Amino acid sequence: STENSRLLGKVYPNPSTGLINIETSEKEVDIIIYNTIGEVIRSIPKSNKKNIQLDLKKGVYFIKLSSKKDQIIKKIIITK
Repeated sequence: STENSRLLGKVYPNPSTGLINIETSEKEVDIIIYNTIGEVIRSIPKSNKKNIQLDLKKGVYFIKLSSKKDQIIKKIIITK
């Protein structure tokens, strides 16, 4: 479950005007961004960057960060 996850992730700023930063405790994570109906908006496999900038349209998104052992989901609001 997310509460017991060893994977730490931070998504900011939240709410955001479109550009977001993703920081994780792992060297490499898979990043998948979903809209509110579960469609994949963007997928970034095996990302090793500490800061990733994404240009998203106004709305609510869920960002799934997955390592080999864990996964967490963060909700972000874009307020363009």
